[in-house]
Formats: sequence, C-alpha cells, structure tokens
Amino acid sequence: MAADAMHTVRATVTDLLRRGADHVLLAKHKQHRFYAQLDALSWSAAQDHAIVDTGHERRGHRTIQVLPVPSPRT
Repeated sequence: MAADAMHTVRATVTDLLRRGADHVLLAKHKQHRFYAQLDALSWSAAQDHAIVDTGHERRGHRTIQVLPVPSPRT
C-alpha cells in the first residue's frame, strides 16, 4: 500500500501494521515530531531505490530510502 503524507497518521499506520500490510508512507517537514524521529534513524544503513517515470510528457526521477520498521519500545 502506498499513500501520500495525508495518510501518515498514527491511526492509519496502526491499522496497516495490524493487518500485516506492506506499506510506503511519505513524511514531510511539517510533521515535526515524526520527521525528527525519522531523521534520528541510521540512514547510512538504508537501501536506496530509484525509478524514472516518463508520463504526461515529463521525465521524473524519484529516489527513496528504505529501512525496516524498528521494534516497538517496551
């Protein structure tokens, strides 16, 4: 499941995890606490994935970095 930043909220993520869904969610700078938590992760260990999209008479290059979901704190 892929969703834009509007769906990057606790209720949506909790539901996806409960269902065991694979998911990609966007985070923007305006989500201050969440963005700070993401910024603190070990991004040097992230896997990079890139795609070139050629639609609507445009050529776009997108790169994402992927990390496993950390275990919940107990």
